Amino acid sequence: MTGARNAAGGVDIFIDNAGAGSAPEDTLTRPLATWRSDLESNLLSAIRLDQELVPGMVERGSGVVVHVSSIAGHLPQPGQATYAAAKAALNSYSRSLAAEVGPAGVRVVCVLPGFIATPGAIAHHQKIADSRGVSLEETQRGLAARLNVPMNRPGTPEDAAELVAFLVSERARWLTGSQFRVDGGILAQV
Repeated sequence: MTGARNAAGGVDIFIDNAGAGSAPEDTLTRPLATWRSDLESNLLSAIRLDQELVPGMVERGSGVVVHVSSIAGHLPQPGQATYAAAKAALNSYSRSLAAEVGPAGVRVVCVLPGFIATPGAIAHHQKIADSRGVSLEETQRGLAARLNVPMNRPGTPEDAAELVAFLVSERARWLTGSQFRVDGGILAQV
């Protein structure tokens, strides 16, 4: 990482899109190892990268950090307590970091995707469809209905990317410490 920082003269925009959830398990019997794994993947990895990259932004007096979180931090699903807790912690951590580095001209925001049809999600949806003998589209519509997605479909990675592109642009220069949902209306709140 040091080589990349030195070669580029520093990092101006950092988008942390790492994360994954362990398999669904009952919260009360879930092994501590899966708690640690989900916290590592979804919170601690972002903290370590921020500790490496954000000090340079602070020194230069500008920069943008985007933590890609999840609406799961606000809308946990059964069996996914570890993922939801880790994402909620990432949201809170991001707000704290924004307050600390904002005076130096560094912005920190969170993007909270909802039901997004990433390649990994599509593969999972296809397995569900195959096991039920229905089409991928029917499975995704059923999932959208179960999640109460007003737009009745999953979002695309491009839907989330458009929001990220805006947030790192100069047009968003007054936005920091905030969470921005890109969930097709799943969370019914302003």
